[in-house]
Amino acid sequence: MIQSYQLELKRRELCGTVLHQEAISVAAIIEISAESPTNFEGAITQGVAKASKMIHGIKSAWVKEQHVVVENGEVALYRVDLKLTLVLD
Repeated sequence: MIQSYQLELKRRELCGTVLHQEAISVAAIIEISAESPTNFEGAITQGVAKASKMIHGIKSAWVKEQHVVVENGEVALYRVDLKLTLVLD
């Protein structure tokens, strides 16, 4: 199927048919860790906000892991590991 599609594209090219050109974007993914004393949502919000001050073009965030720090039998910190996607210029 791919070969026949490529042949059709080549045929159109030879016949002078203008093909639609698509813009190609390149993205990078970085990992960060963030924490909050109140909840996971706070850790996510603070992590994205701080990263946005240093890195421009963040398009999405994905929570890779979440865990808590326990001190004296109580949750002391909520931590998240985030993957941030940014589009490169």
